[in-house]
Formats: sequence, structure tokens, C-alpha cells
Amino acid sequence: MVVGLQPHDAGKTTLCKALIHGFKKAGVTLVPFKPHSGISYWSQFDAFQRSLTMSTLISSDIMELEATAQSQIPMEVLNPVNRLSGPVLDRGIPEEKLVFQEFMVERFTYHDGLAHKNGYYSNGNVNLAHLRDMQVFYLGIKRNAQKTSFIRRFEDLVEAYSKNFDKATSSCYRHVKNKSLLVESFNDAGEESEVLRNDLHAFAIPEYNSRVWHLEVQSSEQIQFGQSLGCYLVVMKSCYH
Repeated sequence: MVVGLQPHDAGKTTLCKALIHGFKKAGVTLVPFKPHSGISYWSQFDAFQRSLTMSTLISSDIMELEATAQSQIPMEVLNPVNRLSGPVLDRGIPEEKLVFQEFMVERFTYHDGLAHKNGYYSNGNVNLAHLRDMQVFYLGIKRNAQKTSFIRRFEDLVEAYSKNFDKATSSCYRHVKNKSLLVESFNDAGEESEVLRNDLHAFAIPEYNSRVWHLEVQSSEQIQFGQSLGCYLVVMKSCYH
């Protein structure tokens, strides 16, 4: 599992692509797996446009990783939970309101052992007609979804996560778990679950932040350091055996 040591721009995807290339040269095919991710309608509009052409909602990270790996596994399975977020002008509102106002669409993908199925939750308070290509996007994902729902409250979003997150990530993981997986975490969250356990953790941090972080881990005997691609790679053996 590759984890970022800061919330954004730690270098996780860059590091993962390098690892896929390196292992491929050594004769090992790594399959990327990003259980949870998100893209921004505002700052990642190019990724939204690519999702639009595929009539699905796909993380820009898994697009890059699968382009490198060429595993031929559906990208929804490699990235079972993904959110499309929009900009919020008033950042001073309470956190619950902020989270729900940013939320536009969430995809949960399940695998039943034979095929994958997509379920979508959309923010019913968003006027799709006011956003470029959103109506076309919604009609596209609706055609390819097992289920689409509109929700209008933060509590409904929490319930959607409670009902679908573990089921989606665990079912897709079971479908690929016999592969040599390279798991990329969501931002700086790298907690393992009972379903997803990893042999090694790799931590990515930009070179300009490495000195501060090194002071916090220099006493650990499990840590190995390496520098590549403008970021530091730290590998730690998992506590699970």
C-alpha cells in the first residue's frame, strides 16, 4: 500500500506508476487498486470529461495507473468508490454543510463474482442544468447503472456510505486479491481493514517536506528510506503476517 504523508500532492500516483514500471521490467505485473478516491468538477475538469466519454465516474489516478499497468480489469473494479465534488464559495459554513454542498455524485461499485455493478448517489439539491455537461453525464451514468438515487441531506449521504462502502470495496477486492496488487490510499488515510491487508506499506512525501517528517520516524527500525522522482519513499513492513 502506498500512503501519502500529506493530504494532497504527496506523489503517491507518481510513485505507483514508477513501481508498476519497475516491477514490469523485473517480470512482475502489478495491478493497481484504489479503493476510495474523488475528483473535482472544478480543478479536474479534464478527468470529468474523460469520465463523461466513458459514461461512468472514474478517478484520474486510476486512469493513469491502469494506463501504465494495462491489467484489462474494469476501472470501476480497480476503484470501487469515487466521488465527484464541486466548488463551494463559502468555506466558512459548518463542516457537515460544507461536505454536502461539495458532494455532487458518488459511485459505489460491487462485484458479485461474475460481473461488476455500479450504483450512484447524486445531490438532489444541485441544478444540473446550470453546470456544463452535467445533464449529459447523468444520463450516461444512468444508462450503465444498476441503481441511481438522489439524496438531499447530509444524513442521507452518511447512510449511503454506511450501506455501501464496505460492501463495494470488499467485493471488488475479493475479485482481484489473487493478483499482485499495488494499493494506493485515499489522500493520507492508510488504515488497513480486516478485508484489505498489505505486506508492505510505502509512504510518499515530497522532497521539500522530508526533513520534518524524518525527525518523527528516525527511531523506527522498520523504516527504509529511498529517494526517487522528487519525493522520498519510505517502506515499512506490515504488522500483519
